[in-house]
Amino acid sequence: MVMGAISSLLARYVIRVVEAINEEFPQNKAARVVDSLMNYVNGERLEQGMQSAGTFIRGLDAKAWHDPKDFPWLVKLAEAHEEIAAELDTVLADAEAAERKGTAVWAKAARAEAVAYGPNWRTLVLQDRGRWEPSNTQLFPKTTALLKKLKVPSSEVFLARQAPDTGIAAHTDECNYVLTAHVALRAPEGGLARMRVGDEWRPWVTGEACVFDGSFEHETHNGGEEDRHVIILRFFHPEITATERSALRLLFDCVDARGDAPDADVVRAARRALRARRKKTASKSKKASAGFG
Repeated sequence: MVMGAISSLLARYVIRVVEAINEEFPQNKAARVVDSLMNYVNGERLEQGMQSAGTFIRGLDAKAWHDPKDFPWLVKLAEAHEEIAAELDTVLADAEAAERKGTAVWAKAARAEAVAYGPNWRTLVLQDRGRWEPSNTQLFPKTTALLKKLKVPSSEVFLARQAPDTGIAAHTDECNYVLTAHVALRAPEGGLARMRVGDEWRPWVTGEACVFDGSFEHETHNGGEEDRHVIILRFFHPEITATERSALRLLFDCVDARGDAPDADVVRAARRALRARRKKTASKSKKASAGFG
């Protein structure tokens, strides 16, 4: 297990996390997740044409744009775009109330992203790392209910606003095992607001969805005279198995909480959370199958 030039303290933590993953997912069921972690720790990168990622899982089908029709839940979400847009209009109509009731409403990009995204790209988060944001989901109750009804397999959901005559500079999201979907809620007509992924530009069209792999270089530009609003969803690449998704969630919990408590306690808490999710899933499956078979 090579770990390059990292501190001995971090190396011990990585070993502890790897051991937890292997114990919770025996028989190498999460081997690709462990490999992904070790590649990241050792500074390895996936570099292939216009694809660039520091966090990656090898062997995934790599293409800049995916077909939205391959994701039935996304097709249905796009069909309901007017309902989502109506809630958006309510929030926009009373910005002060939204800021008072919500959390980080129309926040700027995080510091690490700010150089590429610029000051005119704003977001309103409904879900992050699979966890719903209580106050913001109350601003979008019908949208949230719809996402849950459709069983959208998202890890992140947020509304994004891009001002006229602004754009996001070319960059990658540095991860190849998560895809990004957009449903355009309000887009300037005539293809004036558009996005490039890889070497292809595509316009946002109100009511239409798109899916792309953010590990490919991408950029945006709004050449219209009004704001462009989309709902953005991030979800695992379809070739990531259910076991790998669960292992990645365990890994994320270990990474996100490090520093909040001693390392051993963080890993133990992440494993308890994993087992609680497993128990909840098993309970739902048992209820669904009751009376059959």
